[in-house]
Amino acid sequence: MSFLYVTEPGSTVAADGNRLQIIREGETLRWVPISKLQQLILIGPIGLTVGARNLCLKHGIDTIFLSSSGAYRGRLIGPLPAYAELRWLQYQQLHNPDFALAFTREIVRGKIVNLRNLLLKRTEPTPATTELRQLATKAAAADSIDVARGYEGRAAALYYNAFGGLITNPDFSFTSRNRQPPRDPLNILLSLGYTILAARVESAIHQTGLDIALGALHLPQNGKPSLALDLMEEFRPSIVDTTVLRCVNLRILRPDDFHSTADSTDYLANAPAEDTDRPLRFQKEALHKYLTQLDNKFLTHVFYPPLAAKLSFRDVILHQVRRFIRALKNEDSYVAFTPHL
Repeated sequence: MSFLYVTEPGSTVAADGNRLQIIREGETLRWVPISKLQQLILIGPIGLTVGARNLCLKHGIDTIFLSSSGAYRGRLIGPLPAYAELRWLQYQQLHNPDFALAFTREIVRGKIVNLRNLLLKRTEPTPATTELRQLATKAAAADSIDVARGYEGRAAALYYNAFGGLITNPDFSFTSRNRQPPRDPLNILLSLGYTILAARVESAIHQTGLDIALGALHLPQNGKPSLALDLMEEFRPSIVDTTVLRCVNLRILRPDDFHSTADSTDYLANAPAEDTDRPLRFQKEALHKYLTQLDNKFLTHVFYPPLAAKLSFRDVILHQVRRFIRALKNEDSYVAFTPHL
């Protein structure tokens, strides 16, 4: 086990020697050896004792706090690697217009290629897939970061307009991407998946000593993990979107797995009103099913060309962060990961 989700509302994570103990209403739900843990994700009103906090900090366990509906709240991490020279190089390179533009071009190109590949795996070629191919070519030659952002925005609009056509389960539908808050089951699945993906990318960045706040495609802002948002773009279709489609089309999830926050049968109905503007939430078992499917995707092995080997998506993410570091050092060019979907 590398990643542990705690989702039972009212649960508390406590320390028991070198294990974490998940307790709810006086009953121990499970024990987890700290040596087998890389990341702890707490979803909803979950307690964390002082002992558990100290144990996680001592062993460098990245601890993520999400709201009941999956919105990111914050994280607890131990001391960061003291890679001052690497960070200084990151600041210099990302303030170099040529480097920042080349990095942005490749992020956008890779994302668009992956969006198009996902559509083509499930549908015949369409005007949208033709335009996506053209946008990928244009992004690779964009003469400014703003122009590249424009291509990315157009590609996202084309993709989400076509996304509903990939759903074969008549019990679900998708008309448009909405967020803050997501207002329907498909958008809830996408938003939570992207949040988990961002957390995994952030974790890989922390391991290498880079600064998550300084990226290129996403403008740096206080409290915004711009580099993580940059590096996660190429993985959105291949990790999150494919998982969402699998859960819906294979009927792993059903419409009644989502309930209005006003519905007293919702398993989080007694939780603190931290997301009163979010109209839908997962049923308890549905959340577990989705997180299991998402974890399975992170562990899925795919061919990784730079090493000519099959790696899990989890390891590919770390290798892509390291490839970015080699690009910072002018040892290699950054090339987005574009698997065959």
